[in-house]
Parts: sequence; C-alpha cells; structure tokens
Amino acid sequence: MRENVEIVENVSGSRDFRMIPVAAACWAGCLIGKFLYDFTIIYCISIVLFNATIVSIFIFCKKFKFFIWRRTVLVIINAFVAAFMLSYITQYVISCDVIMREIRGNNPTKALYFQGNNAERAHFAEFTVVTPVRSSRSFKGDCQANVQVHKFDAQKSYVQARLYAYLPICKQLSYGSSLSVPVSVKSSRFDSSKPELHVEKTQRNLHVVQDSDFWHKAVSNLWKSFYDVTNKLDMQGRMLVPGVTVGMLGQEYVPVEDASSLEPVDETYANITRQHFQHAGIMHVMAVSGGHFLLLSMIIRKFCARLLLARWATSLIQITLQI
Repeated sequence: MRENVEIVENVSGSRDFRMIPVAAACWAGCLIGKFLYDFTIIYCISIVLFNATIVSIFIFCKKFKFFIWRRTVLVIINAFVAAFMLSYITQYVISCDVIMREIRGNNPTKALYFQGNNAERAHFAEFTVVTPVRSSRSFKGDCQANVQVHKFDAQKSYVQARLYAYLPICKQLSYGSSLSVPVSVKSSRFDSSKPELHVEKTQRNLHVVQDSDFWHKAVSNLWKSFYDVTNKLDMQGRMLVPGVTVGMLGQEYVPVEDASSLEPVDETYANITRQHFQHAGIMHVMAVSGGHFLLLSMIIRKFCARLLLARWATSLIQITLQI
C-alpha cells in the first residue's frame, strides 16, 4: 500500500510577488485621491459607490466560488478603496486649513498690489520646529526648517510648512520649541499643496511660547557634540562624514550658539563635491536613505536576539523606533 507523502515546498521570500498588486493598488488609490480632492464631493461619492458595488460583486463571487482569484482581487480592491479614501480625506482637510485658504486668496491682482507697495501682509504664526535647522541653499533665507503650525492669525491650523528665516532669527530657532513670529505665507514653487512661511529679513526677535523639552534638547546636544568631533577632520571629512552618518552635510548645520567654534566649510568646494556626487549617481549617500534604516534595523534585531525576545516584540520595537 502506497503511503501518503507530504511534499514540502520551499518558498523563497525574494520570489514572493503577492504584495506587488496590493502595493500598486495603494499607490493608485493615493494618487487618484490626491488629484480628485478639489472636485465636487459628488465625484468622490460616485467613485466610492462604484468601488463598493465591485466589492459586493466579488463578495458574492466569493460566496459561490465562481473563480479562483477572488480573494486576491478582493484584497486589491479593498486596498485601493482604503488608500483612495484616506488620501482624499487628508487632502480635503488640508485644503480647508486657514493657511491654504490664505494661499488661494493671494490672487495675481493682490500680489501685484503688494509688490507695488514693496510689502506683504504680515501674519502672526505660532508653530513648533519639528526638524533640526539647516542652512538654506536658496535666496529665501539663511536657514530653513520644517514646522508644525498651530495657530495662524489666532485661528487654529494643522498643516506642516517650510520655514525660511534670516540671521539672527536662525540662532533663535531651537529644535522642538514652540515659537510665535510675524511671517508671510506662500505656496511652494514645485508643489502648491506645500506652504512656505517666510520671516522678513528685518525681523530681529521672536516670542518663545514653549521651550524645547528634555528629549529635543538631548538630541540637539548630541548633534552639537557630533559636529564638534567632525570639526577636527579635514574639509572633506567635515562635509561628508555628517552627511553619510546623519544625512546633513557639514555646511548645512546651523549652530544655535552665537559664538561657534566650528570652522565653516568652503561653499565652492561643497558645491563642486555635490556636483561630483550627482554625476556619479550616489547622491543618496548624502541623505538619510535605506542604508541607514537597514543598519538601524540590524542593530535592533541583534540587540533583541541577545535578550531572547519574541519575533512580534522585535518587530514592534523596530516599527516604533524607526517611525
């Protein structure tokens, strides 16, 4: 009598392409939701009802087992609908923000009026600095940072914006602190959904609403100590080592203290080196890329393995720390 032999098939993770259609559906849903947010709400409702109808059809097919790929197609459609709704709602909420309304209100006639009077209307913005301050490569200011806006002309706001400022305001922008200062608002040149806040060059002071907490101060001190160490290297090392390590080149760091002992990197040398990296196709080395996350993930995994933690706990720790 022939015995039943269980055949075990080895599955290679590098050949598992089951998530590619789901990822493509999520990407398509986010893209379509981003471009349809400014249309009438009827369009969104009609698209959602259409997708709901398709989902209902596939649920019916799943019940009666009409075709073999019903589960895969059902997951793809659900992923598309979820991504579309999330992207549409996010874009719609952001477009209703007071800052985005102010940007849409800056029509060409209004802009020409302010240009003729050599002034722009100043708004009082209250925000929190959410990224370290770095030097600006544009003529919009001496430094730049990403900020989370809380109030704009005494109205609540919830958008993230790019802040441009000049000295000595740059020295007063502390990572993690909440500040209030008069600004002018514009839309980004490359993305109209990204607002920009500009502090006037004549501005000399700002109001500190809340100082940085212990965590942000510790990170700022760690950055300062790191750049103090790299300052002992030659010019090439002062420029590249911080970029490869933390994603901010040596000439982009803006020290908070007034009298800094850091030796500045020659701007001409930095631009030439940057162009060489661009031509070689390795510009990603100068930014926080996948290699940094891979190194962090390996360190966390090794540490958790030493503690004999379960896989789900290791995964949870990796997700928490990398977010």
